Amino acid sequence: MKTGMSWLYAFLVAGIIASVPLSSRAQEQSSPFDAVQKEALEKIIRDYLMENPRIIIEAVQGLEQQQRAAEAERARIALAENREALEADAADPIMGNPMGDVTVVEFFDYRCPYCRRMIPAMEELLESDPGVRWVFKEFPILGPDSLYAARAALAVEKQGAYEAFHLALMADGFDVTKENVDRVVESLSLNKAQFEADLVSAEIEGMLAKNHALAGQLGINGTPAFVVGNTLLPGAVSLAQLRQAIQLARDTKS
Repeated sequence: MKTGMSWLYAFLVAGIIASVPLSSRAQEQSSPFDAVQKEALEKIIRDYLMENPRIIIEAVQGLEQQQRAAEAERARIALAENREALEADAADPIMGNPMGDVTVVEFFDYRCPYCRRMIPAMEELLESDPGVRWVFKEFPILGPDSLYAARAALAVEKQGAYEAFHLALMADGFDVTKENVDRVVESLSLNKAQFEADLVSAEIEGMLAKNHALAGQLGINGTPAFVVGNTLLPGAVSLAQLRQAIQLARDTKS
């Protein structure tokens, strides 16, 4: 049998096996094979697979390829349907060029070590490419301290100090606890009464809820995760991968 058809043959074999009744009397009555035929068929199938185990591997690989393609298509549709929520929410903190031609959206958690590792790549990218607009989606998923830090960040954003706060919490060795977050807030010389009111506001609660819902629609369940145009990049990625996604987004627009 040609190898190009092996995975298809395996699926047909699996279908035959699944259709062969083994215990139910009702199934036995509806089977197109009698007991002798079933036994012979099972032996042929078993012997063939034992002699050609590569067929099973090819079948699994073929199925995985189909699943990846389906997932990529679902992600593409989800990104298109949520483009405005991803890139155009006026409440989201931004770094880089607010009028940039390409937007990078980052879902992150302050307690995520992989998010912390992305800071040098982000800073180099923003310095070297003036056309990049970087949008932050606070996505606290690592416990109460993460949630408190995210609330504090959005409260700080209302007083124009988000970048300083963000970089302080993402610094190497910074332990994201409520006490340490409060120390950073104190160092920023903010309006304390406004900060405390914003920290527990329904508006910020709603922003975090929106981010979680958006992540769910995109299939994002970990941090960091990046969206660049029609590309979803889960996990920590290299500077080269970010640049490649940005160039693809530019090429798609042109």
